[in-house]
Amino acid sequence: MSIKIEMEKNPEEIMELMKKNTGKKLQEVICEDIKQEVENNDTFTLANEEILEDDSILLTLVLN
Repeated sequence: MSIKIEMEKNPEEIMELMKKNTGKKLQEVICEDIKQEVENNDTFTLANEEILEDDSILLTLVLN
């Protein structure tokens, strides 16, 4: 008996997707932490949140 597994993507592509998704999730967690800190702090106000072309997040803070 033998089993043959065929994958649409090669292992390198799978690892790259995993890295990208892990990085994206980490970015979301860090961004949410920053926004929570700003919300709990009277020194700053979140003026704008923008997702850029490279999927990075730009938070614009204003000093109160």
